[in-house]
Parts: sequence; structure tokens; C-alpha cells
Amino acid sequence: MKLLDLKQVAERLDVHYDTARDFVVSGILPARRLAGRRKWQVLEDDLNEFVEKALVSGPIAGPKPRRKGPKTTVDRRRKTAGNTMPHGWRRQYAR
Repeated sequence: MKLLDLKQVAERLDVHYDTARDFVVSGILPARRLAGRRKWQVLEDDLNEFVEKALVSGPIAGPKPRRKGPKTTVDRRRKTAGNTMPHGWRRQYAR
């Protein structure tokens, strides 16, 4: 039972470090954090099982990309959330 860090896992899987970390964080690849350490550790047996499963089932669907930016639709030019009238329209069209 050899422990591998994410850099070694990424090299063995031939993927980027962030992709290996995303596999771990999303739960696709089992890993552990040792007490007092911030680094993820993957058992070599778990990695071999992960690779075998990938060979049998085909390509592994990676984790969904993280969403960047606001969660609501915002028109950045007018800084409005769903309002179709331009900013200050009440002054302009008020009678």
C-alpha cells in the first residue's frame, strides 16, 4: 500500500494536476488527507482500480467545469438583472 500525492497521480494518468485534483474533490477517485497535512494522498491500489475501471467502461467523464461569474443573468452594459429598460429611464420618460 503505497501512498501517492496528486503530482504522482497526475503523471501516471497523464493528465494535468488540476484534473487529478478535480477527480479527487468530486469523489471519482478515492483519496485521503493525512492528519495535519493539506495534501491529498491516493492509495496506489485505488489508483490501479480507477484505471482498470476506466479501461473497462471507456473514457472517464471528468468533473463538471466550475461555473465562473455571477449565478444570475446580468446584462453587464446596463447593470440590470432582467430589466429591459435602460438605467435612468424613469427620468427620461416621466411626464
